[in-house]
Amino acid sequence: MKTPEKIDMVIFRENTEDIYAGIEFEEGSEANNNFLSLFKEAFPDEYSKIRFPETSGIGIKPVSVEGFREVVASCF
Repeated sequence: MKTPEKIDMVIFRENTEDIYAGIEFEEGSEANNNFLSLFKEAFPDEYSKIRFPETSGIGIKPVSVEGFREVVASCF
């Protein structure tokens, strides 16, 4: 970037959903193993996309329409 002083930018960070409010299962834990078994049974195509399921922890990130609308409203 040759002229950073010409940039006018605002960064808005939310931390109520997505990765900041995720549900995590630690690799090797009983909860993780149970989740992976259920996931494999219910969603085999998606499960097959996990490269190393035997050594992977799992994180779920909830994202809601309501949360998105709150963030957008706060931005403006």
